Amino acid sequence: MARLGLGLAKIRQGDIEEGTSDIETAVSLDPENAIMRSYLGKAYYELRNDGYAETELTIAKEMDPNDPTPWFYDAIRKQTTNRPVEALHDMQKAIELNDNRGVYRSKLLLDEDAAARSANMARIYQDLGFSRVALKEAWNALGSDSTNPSAHRFLSDAYIGQPRFRIARASELLQAQLLQSINVTPVQPQLTAENIGILNSTGPSRLSAGEYDPMFTSNGAHILLNGAYGSNNTITDNAIISGVYDQLSLSFGQFHFQTDGFRENDDYQQDVYNAFFQYAVTPDFNIQFEFKTDDVRSGDVPFRLNGIHRNNLRQTIEHDTARVGTHFRIDAKQDLILSAFYTTRKDTVHDTTFIPVPPPFIFSQKPETEILTRGYQTEIQYLFHPSSFDITMGLGYLELKKDTFRKRIDTLTPPIPGFTLPQIDPTTDKNKTQYFNTYLYFKHTLLSSLTSTLGLSYDSYRDELTSKQQLNPKFGLVWNPFADFTLRGASFRSLKRPLASNQTIEPTQIAGFNQFFDGLKGTTAWQYSLGADYQPLQTLFMGGEVNWRYTNEPVVSSQASNRDRNEISHIAYLYWTPFDWLSLRAEYQFEKFYRDYVLGNGNDTDPQRVSTQQIPLTINLFHNSGVFAKFNATYVKQKVGIVTDLDTSPLIYNREQFWTFDTALGYRLPKKLGLISVEVRNLFDNRYAFQSAFDASGPQLSPFVPEREIFIKLSFFY
Repeated sequence: MARLGLGLAKIRQGDIEEGTSDIETAVSLDPENAIMRSYLGKAYYELRNDGYAETELTIAKEMDPNDPTPWFYDAIRKQTTNRPVEALHDMQKAIELNDNRGVYRSKLLLDEDAAARSANMARIYQDLGFSRVALKEAWNALGSDSTNPSAHRFLSDAYIGQPRFRIARASELLQAQLLQSINVTPVQPQLTAENIGILNSTGPSRLSAGEYDPMFTSNGAHILLNGAYGSNNTITDNAIISGVYDQLSLSFGQFHFQTDGFRENDDYQQDVYNAFFQYAVTPDFNIQFEFKTDDVRSGDVPFRLNGIHRNNLRQTIEHDTARVGTHFRIDAKQDLILSAFYTTRKDTVHDTTFIPVPPPFIFSQKPETEILTRGYQTEIQYLFHPSSFDITMGLGYLELKKDTFRKRIDTLTPPIPGFTLPQIDPTTDKNKTQYFNTYLYFKHTLLSSLTSTLGLSYDSYRDELTSKQQLNPKFGLVWNPFADFTLRGASFRSLKRPLASNQTIEPTQIAGFNQFFDGLKGTTAWQYSLGADYQPLQTLFMGGEVNWRYTNEPVVSSQASNRDRNEISHIAYLYWTPFDWLSLRAEYQFEKFYRDYVLGNGNDTDPQRVSTQQIPLTINLFHNSGVFAKFNATYVKQKVGIVTDLDTSPLIYNREQFWTFDTALGYRLPKKLGLISVEVRNLFDNRYAFQSAFDASGPQLSPFVPEREIFIKLSFFY
């Protein structure tokens, strides 16, 4: 044991080879000790010696069949050697040995490496395409321990690609950062960016499948490089340097994405920079600082089924944020976290309209709106978590000042001597947003198979359009009537709050159902949800959920001050791993919404009714040599109702249905160095239209493009 401790201490100081030598001595002194073997296997893994790592972890499994540690770390090893199906089976074994908690720690409780317990789990499910299983495991982990930073990070990663989940994704990342101990887990700058979910579905910016692999926290630095180049001058690059030195951990990241798009004025460019510092003042108290800048420049990028596209619309977003956070571990059952933001954001939108005039003259009008927002957000949260229940309570306050500048420039070309156009005087509006909230969540294990969540939150919100004070009850149940079968249900009310950086430390989900969606600030929503997950065989996963949301949105109009919006969504999934080299995925996704009032007239870009059905079918192939391949076919059917006049009925409906096919071929580099792949989107160059999502604070790219796109991607980690 002394040799093991000495080896771990040397590894912590950054000397992995010397530390491994001491653990080898420990194993030779006690060769029948499974824990020693597990840690030696981990050390060999860090040295990129896969053969020795496999031998030691196999021996550890045989020596102590009840310890989940070797199964969990062998799963990580297999994932990084292009064997994700085998990795999944080892992960299932680790879950079984760990009371189905989804939290994995050895008997010595020495594993504090958040990367090993979260990012790698997400990578396994991402490789297989089993997104719903990933979400289930993340929810299970949080149900066992709401203070586990790995579970929050895992859920944040699992939300990637989910539309309208930006707030939930970014908030889970924030909570993981606040609760984590010192480690070298990199902070991906794009995880809080506007379009990461959409970009991941289109391919070029998808996070590296080897995002982070080390299983020991040790002094030193690591670098992650991720990039792609493809059709329509699509370029993305992601570079992250992270490191640890004793009580200090840090991460510097940069993300860039650009594309010319597939039509005129369809270009999009985004740059995100992030710097993160964390210092452990004591083992139970740490403080962290984070600085981020996010710049977006685009044309009219949303894809609309009604065919409307504005060739002269330009949009820019310049968003800077500074954050400070602290975590104080009062004792084994109590934690206190604090988060504070200061933010500035400038949104600029302008569009040019050409007015018919006698030739050869050209008359244009260019209205421009610039919104400058600045302010702060503070939150504090107390967590009490004994074994049978946990209590989460907190409060927050936000204040934002918003200045809106409007102007219009009229131009006549060529100019007429002696004639000048009348000057349109600029106008300025000044407004202030104030928001206060407090909440209490009580989660209790009623029976060994039944867990309940009760909560109540209060929101007080005031801006230039809305003034609301609202109580929000929360209720959720998770029931496991028998092994491998889970039933979930929830009912809750929420208010779409203003946020300084789309992040909050309030719990984002009730019984596995997200409660914070992107949308209009001040929107009140009631949500009712049911879900089921079943694993009849080790190789087969199935389930689904149904959600109903009834919302009331504030609007700016002389005809109405609010509008009702009703939403329903169905999700069903079936995943199968019939062989160690093959995974199959089939899903059915249905979304429908209706709102009873639409701003504008026939030129309105946002529809009144939308129903969308998607059926993605995926085949993934893996070979021990490192070669992998993917083929995906997606059926899409949409029906969009558009109002042409506020008094006109019925609506004008546009319909579209199509198949789109994607494929990829790649190679995972040996010794965990990364991967290279070639991807083709819309393989058969099908032409179609699609209604993109529009519930966001910035321009939203479409997940479908009506022309063939080819991408070359490279990821490198060292």
